Amino acid sequence: MGIVFAFLFLILLPAGIAWVLGRMLDNFLPRWSFRRRTLIAALGAGFVPMALPLAIMLVEMGADMDLIPVIALVFVAGLITLLIGLPVAFYSRQDRQEPFGAARTFD
Repeated sequence: MGIVFAFLFLILLPAGIAWVLGRMLDNFLPRWSFRRRTLIAALGAGFVPMALPLAIMLVEMGADMDLIPVIALVFVAGLITLLIGLPVAFYSRQDRQEPFGAARTFD
């Protein structure tokens, strides 16, 4: 059962966040570049699920804080960003990407 929850938390949740953020940023901020929207969606997908464990760890440690677990969580968030968030965010809005050199003004 723990494997199922780990799969849901570490793969499906970030993929869903990246997909939704990629689509929402495309609709709400169309003037941003495709690259910026993809990067923001991927970072959100990697660091939003890790925010709660990171916050709990920082609160529980208190004054005698050891940085190794904090660095490990940030590293896992970065891996999730690169391996799951970035490809999903890229493919979520690739169909709406303007071709290179497309005109942005009306003639």
